[in-house]
Amino acid sequence: MTDPQFNLADIRYAILGTAVTAFMEHIPLNKTSFVLEAGAGSGKLGTSIAVHYGSNVTLLDIDEGYLLNAERLVHAVESILMKRIAVSLIKGDFNALEFRDDMFDLVFSEGCIEHFPIDDVRRLKCIQEMVRVSRDWVAIITNDAEGERTRKRAEETHHTYESMPEKETPYTREELFKNMLQAGLHSVAVTKYEDAGTQEYLLGVARKREELPQEYVKAPWTVRKQ
Repeated sequence: MTDPQFNLADIRYAILGTAVTAFMEHIPLNKTSFVLEAGAGSGKLGTSIAVHYGSNVTLLDIDEGYLLNAERLVHAVESILMKRIAVSLIKGDFNALEFRDDMFDLVFSEGCIEHFPIDDVRRLKCIQEMVRVSRDWVAIITNDAEGERTRKRAEETHHTYESMPEKETPYTREELFKNMLQAGLHSVAVTKYEDAGTQEYLLGVARKREELPQEYVKAPWTVRKQ
């Protein structure tokens, strides 16, 4: 079990939101929505969605240490806001999600899938599982392999996540498009995002059966369909 350090920056992220949270603003989330963050880690983005949209959020991770840390984050946010938020925590395997088909309105993952090597079947399997348990929307936030700071960070960083390699293999835009379409998504939009000049990300938003809204079909987004 990993023993991550509690990060006060995660509390600010969850309460204030960021551009990463904002890129989901065109996904119709509300208090009746059910959202899954798979491979949740700290759970800061899922918690932020619960705070800002009032949605029912499930945080799933295979590592009990990260789940305990996410639980601390949720309690801290509730204490500051002086209200309960709809967040539940579950230990589970991203590659074999124990949820029924079409259970969630949105399934997303941040910074998790790239921990599997490109040729590892689990890399695609994760996205296939996301598609299976989503009734509509899927979103992926991943480090951008074409970003200079991302490449340097990947070379220098060693992880201790349970059942995952120490080194991560970030996605390129083409690889993310390929995997999301291979997983069975109908319409996929991808854009790049820089976090205060410190990290480069790829943001992917997709729908399972329907077309994406116009907000995702114009610059800076690039769209591809089945």
